[in-house]
Amino acid sequence: INEYTRRACDNVKAVRNGSNEEAIKIFTVGFSTPGQEISSSGLSLLQDCASTENGQKLYYQATNTEELNEIFARIVANIGRLKLTM
Repeated sequence: INEYTRRACDNVKAVRNGSNEEAIKIFTVGFSTPGQEISSSGLSLLQDCASTENGQKLYYQATNTEELNEIFARIVANIGRLKLTM
């Protein structure tokens, strides 16, 4: 499934806008708990798939629900700043 996910990410990232920037932002979130950690290859996949904004990957990792809620609040704030153009 990792290979299919990687191909999907590559296909979405290939879509460009008029400024040759990624037309679609990809946010990725890894969630793991002690004893149920995400593999290093899974983490690498999530990091590679995430878009970059202002030099920062839009990749987040949480280990509990508090962190997860904080991450989604940051993503919502980021999406709220988006502006649609034609």
